[in-house]
Amino acid sequence: MLEVQTNLAEEGAADLVVELVVNSHSSQNIFIEAVELGIALLEGGNSRIQEILYHKLTNNIDKAQKFFKVFFEKMQDAQLEIRMTVTVNTSDLTQRPSDDKDGLPSTADKPALPARAAKHVNKNGVVVTEEMKKDMDSAVTATVQAISAVRTEKNVGVLVEEEEPKLSPKIAVMDPILRCLQLFCENHNTDMQNLLRQQAGKTVYNLVSETLLFLDCICGSTTGGLGLLGLYINEHNVSLINQTLETLTEYCQGPYE
Repeated sequence: MLEVQTNLAEEGAADLVVELVVNSHSSQNIFIEAVELGIALLEGGNSRIQEILYHKLTNNIDKAQKFFKVFFEKMQDAQLEIRMTVTVNTSDLTQRPSDDKDGLPSTADKPALPARAAKHVNKNGVVVTEEMKKDMDSAVTATVQAISAVRTEKNVGVLVEEEEPKLSPKIAVMDPILRCLQLFCENHNTDMQNLLRQQAGKTVYNLVSETLLFLDCICGSTTGGLGLLGLYINEHNVSLINQTLETLTEYCQGPYE
């Protein structure tokens, strides 16, 4: 695999990753494909690919500024999306109609049973036998139960959809981004670690710090701690949280002795 990766890079694949990222502003799909290509080239910790990318990004300051700006803005967009999603979910929870303890619609929603005809004669003068009254009562009861069952089934389906949201594209894209940045620094590459933290140029895009801020955001924290982790972590974002931790670990690991 290393040989194939190196051959592709020497034919321009590594340079292509940088160029595609820089020119991906108008297309999320192009950006994702570029990042996935970078991951494929760097998979396994290919130091030759790291070297090619490092020289590409340090020999052209303007290109490097544009490259890291794209990643920086994607990270900020993801954080904003998380904050907006959490706000909406919290609002939805407070606006849900209250149901009975057994999950069925409240009695206020149920149609009232018709009044029994007094002395077997209704207001129109039609004679109603006791047997007919029992049949009518049974029919109404069955109808009420059927309506309740349909409403309950519908409400349960809605609740399942609301309580198990999947990650939006702006947040989901962080997984390949963080994996790619992790591979940039694989094998304790201090040059890449420093480059992700500080670049030459007018603007510094500190992707290390931004990754930590993303972890804070997805864990519901503003202080560097785990915050209200139990309210934020779920089956859809736990993999992304793990990837964030793995990337942060690779950022700060020292060189081999």
